[in-house]
Amino acid sequence: MDITFTKENMRFKYRTSALIIESNHILLQNIHDYWAPPGGKVQMLEDSKAALKSFYKKR
Repeated sequence: MDITFTKENMRFKYRTSALIIESNHILLQNIHDYWAPPGGKVQMLEDSKAALKSFYKKR
């Protein structure tokens, strides 16, 4: 189960990400018209570091 909070018409999704810099370049991913560091959703009772490791193992 994802960790998500909703209030009125706004939603917050708990995510984890990593800032990856190589040769003075930053890796970013495009998610629905905005740019963010690569990462993914954190599941209920999941450690954010574990979620990030899981995200990169899937890629």
